[in-house]
Amino acid sequence: MRGFGRPDRPHGVILVGMTHRVGPKGQVVTPRALRDALGLRPGDGVVFDRDGDAVRAEAATEERTLAAARLKVEHGCPDADAFAAATAMAHDGVLLTGDPGLLVADAPWRWEDLRT
Repeated sequence: MRGFGRPDRPHGVILVGMTHRVGPKGQVVTPRALRDALGLRPGDGVVFDRDGDAVRAEAATEERTLAAARLKVEHGCPDADAFAAATAMAHDGVLLTGDPGLLVADAPWRWEDLRT
């Protein structure tokens, strides 16, 4: 994780006292300091991915949104799957999934089948 504009903090920012609980719908409130640091406003898209035992959240840039839209059209995958694939491609990563809709032989993203 990158620090938020702080080269002396390459591993990010730890906000003490900012623990939040997951609500019944799986929702978590993003602390204001993080929203401000990322420039997130109500209605903005956020891309989540797993980073070891942590969860990483990134603002859904216009470039990532367009890449996901292209994947959705070309491969017929739902929005969330298209964003997952576009995020994996943006990070030159491997998409770990058991979703048959993402386990596409000729896909432009790399994947690993978690069902095996």
